[in-house]
Amino acid sequence: MKLTHKLLKAAEFGSTNSMVKIGVKYHFGDGAKQNYNQALKWHRKAAALGDADAMNKVGYSYNYGLGVTKNLITAREWYEKAATAGSVKAIYNLGVFYVHGFGVEKDYFKALEWFRKAAAIDDSDAMNNLGILYSKGQGVEENLDKALEWYEKAAASGNKVAIKNRNLLYNFKNVKAAAENGDADAMYYLGEMYEEGKGVAENLDKAFEWWEKSLALGNFDAFFSLGWIYNNIAAVKKVLNQAVAHWEQAAALGDMEAMRHIGCIYDAFSGYEKNFDKALEWYEKAAALGDSDAMYLIGAMYENVDDPEKDIDKAIEWYEKAAELNHAGAMEELSRIYYYGDGVEKIFDKAKKWRDKADEAGI
Repeated sequence: MKLTHKLLKAAEFGSTNSMVKIGVKYHFGDGAKQNYNQALKWHRKAAALGDADAMNKVGYSYNYGLGVTKNLITAREWYEKAATAGSVKAIYNLGVFYVHGFGVEKDYFKALEWFRKAAAIDDSDAMNNLGILYSKGQGVEENLDKALEWYEKAAASGNKVAIKNRNLLYNFKNVKAAAENGDADAMYYLGEMYEEGKGVAENLDKAFEWWEKSLALGNFDAFFSLGWIYNNIAAVKKVLNQAVAHWEQAAALGDMEAMRHIGCIYDAFSGYEKNFDKALEWYEKAAALGDSDAMYLIGAMYENVDDPEKDIDKAIEWYEKAAELNHAGAMEELSRIYYYGDGVEKIFDKAKKWRDKADEAGI
């Protein structure tokens, strides 16, 4: 809709609503060429006449530097004027300023107060942010039930971010319940959720705690997560001993994955008694039961280990065994070896053969 003569006349006669509309048109380039300076000019006129929405929009201009030099302190002052005049958006914006420390010292308690005021006037974004503060224990004691309550209220208004946060929190609570009931996989995923702040505040200490518990029950993925935190296997060696004992029990019952896990520990991690022979022993036990991953790892050991154990012929032999069981990674390695002549004669036909098979297998 164009910037009409009627709208301009109404503004000239003192209609603050018309002034705000004109400012919005200049702001978005709707019916007039986009011009932030003009937008701010009209919003200032309306604000001078006491229009709360206009005051909030002037604050927004200072907040983002639109038509004026960015100034967060001045933006906050305009938001305060607008909030006093009754602008719900300004009340919400002040909450955001106190959460992030924009133009003011960061203060979660004051942010909570402003979000509560906005939520009381049905602002769904404020409701969602109250959920976040309760879930993280910011400005208030952590309370996941309260957080869920606020997410539900915001979601009922169709707030998509709140719907996502509600679902994450539901998932967190379900995973936590399973972890507390002794599920090793749930313990691992709970650690991930604490690490990434999914549904709850980020907390590396709690992430580590749950990964330790998961590893002690034999979850191999937890080992790698612990390694990312410490970058030193010695820091998790005690709990790793528990995991190895767990895998040894499973291996005694014929669990080839447990055999492979033990092999990996002896193969790859110098902080845990790295031992080629022990790694090979456990990999071979798993391979004898048809574990193609173990066959692949034996090939990798023979190819990458230092002399005197290095043996490219044995590496190829084990890669081929794994490839015969459709192990795409082994096919990839065979293609590379023959293409570049890594320890063998270059044979491009063989390289292409294994490259094509790897492509068919999904690499």
